[in-house]
Amino acid sequence: MDEACLATYLAESMFVPSILLQDYISFEEISDYEVKAIIRHGGQTASGIFAFNEQYEFVSFTTNDRAVSNTDGSMEYIPWSAVCGEYCISENGIKYLTRFQAIWNYPDGEFVYFDGVISTVSYDE
Repeated sequence: MDEACLATYLAESMFVPSILLQDYISFEEISDYEVKAIIRHGGQTASGIFAFNEQYEFVSFTTNDRAVSNTDGSMEYIPWSAVCGEYCISENGIKYLTRFQAIWNYPDGEFVYFDGVISTVSYDE
């Protein structure tokens, strides 16, 4: 469970990018549009791959470090993705994502269990 929480923390950094500046997160470049993030905290390690489009906008995070609970109670590691869709520019000029999906990538097909739209973003000053 701790490993899954760390992977989720990485995935949700798209909402608070300063998370990625922490000393316990490191990166390995894979290509011009992909980077592997590794998080080590509390004796646990998790990782995943951030993917970007040609405009260097974040489009997805994929990890193998999340387990799904099967109906028989067993746990199984299935690839998991956080996918971003559209972007919008806020009133103060900051670009933010407006569509987010959480997906289990089963061998026989994807299971989208969260498909949300972000309609507004506000920042405390």
